[in-house]
Amino acid sequence: MQFVSPLFLIGLSAIAIPIAIHLFTFKRYKKVYFSSTDLLKEIQTETQKQSRLKHLIVLFLRILGIICLVVAFAQPFLPVDNTFIDEGESVVSVYVDNSFSMQNTSPNGTLLDEAKQKAKEIVSAYKLSDKFQLLTNDLDGKHQRFVSKEEFLQYLDEVDFSPVPAKLSIVMGRQFDFLKSKNVSSKKCYVISDFQKTVSDINQLPKDSVIQSFLIPLQPSNPDISNLYIDSLWFDSPVFRLGGNITVNVRIKNTGSETMEKVPVKLYINNKQQSLAGADIAGNSSQTLKLTFRMEKMGILHARISLTDYPIVFDDDFYFSILAKEHIPVLCINGTAENPYLNHLYSLDSSFHYKTMSSKNIDYADIPNYYFIILNQLTDIPSGLSESLEKFVQDGGGVLFFPNENLNAESYRQTLVRLKSPFYGNIDTARNKISFVNEKSPLYSGVFESMPENMDMPLVFRHFKLQSGAGTTRESLIKLQSGDDFLSVSYLGKGKVYVSSIPPDPAFSNFVKHSLFVPTLYNMALFSQPFVQPYYFLESNEIIDIPFQVENRDDVLKLVASDGSFECIPGFKQTTARAVLFLQGQLTKAGNYNLSKAGKNLVGLSFNYNRLESDMQAYSSSDLSKQLKDNGLVKFSVIKNTGKPIDMLIKQDSDIQLWKYFVVLALLMFLAEILILRFWK
Repeated sequence: MQFVSPLFLIGLSAIAIPIAIHLFTFKRYKKVYFSSTDLLKEIQTETQKQSRLKHLIVLFLRILGIICLVVAFAQPFLPVDNTFIDEGESVVSVYVDNSFSMQNTSPNGTLLDEAKQKAKEIVSAYKLSDKFQLLTNDLDGKHQRFVSKEEFLQYLDEVDFSPVPAKLSIVMGRQFDFLKSKNVSSKKCYVISDFQKTVSDINQLPKDSVIQSFLIPLQPSNPDISNLYIDSLWFDSPVFRLGGNITVNVRIKNTGSETMEKVPVKLYINNKQQSLAGADIAGNSSQTLKLTFRMEKMGILHARISLTDYPIVFDDDFYFSILAKEHIPVLCINGTAENPYLNHLYSLDSSFHYKTMSSKNIDYADIPNYYFIILNQLTDIPSGLSESLEKFVQDGGGVLFFPNENLNAESYRQTLVRLKSPFYGNIDTARNKISFVNEKSPLYSGVFESMPENMDMPLVFRHFKLQSGAGTTRESLIKLQSGDDFLSVSYLGKGKVYVSSIPPDPAFSNFVKHSLFVPTLYNMALFSQPFVQPYYFLESNEIIDIPFQVENRDDVLKLVASDGSFECIPGFKQTTARAVLFLQGQLTKAGNYNLSKAGKNLVGLSFNYNRLESDMQAYSSSDLSKQLKDNGLVKFSVIKNTGKPIDMLIKQDSDIQLWKYFVVLALLMFLAEILILRFWK
C-alpha cells in the first residue's frame, strides 16, 4: 500500500490524546460503612472489572478511529501493474489545446502556459526510450510523427496560440490513428484543454478497447467570464455605386449575463473612421447595427469594424473588403442591326465598357470577359452560343433576351429551357399596358421613392406570351394588365437570365422611350457585377473563389497584407470564368489583404478569426465525467485539477483507491464507541 500524501501520517501522533486521557483520568471511590460488607464487596469487585474492560474497549475504538481517519487523509492506494507506465516501450500522444480561448488566465499564467506545464509533467513520468507525439490545433507536419522525449519538449516550447479551432473528435481521431500505427502494448492518449462546449463533441469521440485516454480540463480564474464579439455582417445591396450610400449590417453578440450599454462600434474604411454607433446589448443575446458610409471612389476598399471588450480580444475586429469595378463590361450580340436605344444608353455612360458583336461572328472565347450580355433580336440561337451562355450564367453573369419578330421558336425554347427560364409562345396583338412593377425586387431598389397610383405606364401594342416549362425559376419584374409577364428574371447557378416579351422597338411598345427603360437596363448591368465575398474565416482548408479570369496563367499570384507586413503565394486553379485559390494554412493572421499579379492588385480579400470559440462556456470535470459515462466511453478518464503534479493525479486515477474504506472504518469505530457508552450499563 502506498500514499498520495504521506505527510498526513504525522497525524497518527494524535492517538496519544485518548491514551493520556485514559491513564490520567482516575475515579475516586468513597468508603461507606455497613454492618455487613460481604455481599457489597462481591458486587463491587464485579463492577470494577467490567468498568475496566469497558474503558479499554472504548480506548481501543478511539485509537482505531483516529488511525483510520489519518490514513484516509493520506489517501492510500494499491498500485496496479501495467496501468500508468507499462514494461517495455510505451507510445504516448499528448494534445495541447492552443486555441484563442486558452488566452484566459489562471493562477499559473494563461491556460496555454498551464497546459504546456502539464504536458511536461506527463512526459517526465515516462522512460527515455518511450515515444511521444505532440498535437496542437495547427496540425503541423512536424507533429505528425513520434519523437523522443527531448524532441517533444523542444516542440512543446515552440507552441503558441493558433487561430484555428479544432473539434475534439477530429483531434482525438488523429491521435488514435497514430497510436494504432505502433505495434506496442502500452498506448496512452492525453487531452489538455479548457473543453469549450462549442468544440467538445463528446458524443463523436472514437472508441477503442486498447487505448487508454485521459481528459485533463483546465479551469480559468474566472469561469463565468462574458464575451462581446462581432459575429457577422452583410450589405443591404450587393451593388456599389460611386457617390452612393452603402449600409453595412453588423450582428454583435453578448455571451455574458450582464447587459452591455453604450458599447462604441466603429467603422473604418482604408484606416479612416467613417461611422460610429453605440450598442446596448442584453445578456445572452445579439443586436444588429446599421453603419453607413459614402462610396467616394471605386476600386478596392479595405474596411474594418471594431469594438472594445476585455479580456477576450481576438474577435473584437471584423475585416471585410469591397470590390467596386470602375467599368462594367457589357456585350451586345445583334441579330440584324444595332439598336440605337441600347447603344445610346451604354456607350455614353463611363460606368460601362460597351461592345457590340454580330451573331454571325461570335467570339465565344471572349464571352467570359463580360459581366452582362444582351441578345438583341437574334433569329435563332446557335448551339455553341447556347452552351456558352449556360456556363456564363452559372459562373455569375447576367443575360437579357430581346426577341426577334420572326424568331425560331424551337431554337429559343431549347436555349431558354436550358437556362431554367420561360420561353416564347405566340404573339398577342391586343393593345395592352404595363400595370405592375415589382418594387420589392433588388433591380428597382432606390429607383422609386414611392410609386404613384396614377403613374403613366408604358403602352404595349403587341408582345410575345411567355410560357414556363418544367424546372423554370421565374420571378415577375413587370406585368401587363392582361396578367402576362412583360419582363421576368430567372436564376441559374450564380447568375440571372432576364427575358423580355418585346424587342427594343417602338413598333412593339413605347417602353424604350419611357423613363422606366433606363433604370431597368442600367440596373441589369449593374447587378451583373461579380460579387466578391466580403470576408472569409481563417481555416486550414479554406478555398477562395475569385469570380473572374486571371490572364496569363504563368504569372505568379501573391496574397499581400494591405500594410505590406506579410505575403504568400497561394495555390491557384483557373476555370473557364473563375479563379480558385488554395491557402493551405499559409495564412494565420486576421486582416485585409490584396491578391496581386505582377505588382497590380486584382481584388481585396479579408480574413477573420473563426468565431467558434467566442462563446466561452466550457465543460467542468463533473460534466465531462457524466458525458463520458452517458456515451459509454469506458476507456476514458477525467483527471481533475487539484494542484498536484499531473503524473501523481494520473496514478491516483489509475490505481485502486482505499481512502473511502478507511473513512467508513473510522465512522464505524466512532459509532461503536457511542453505542458502548450509551447501552453498556
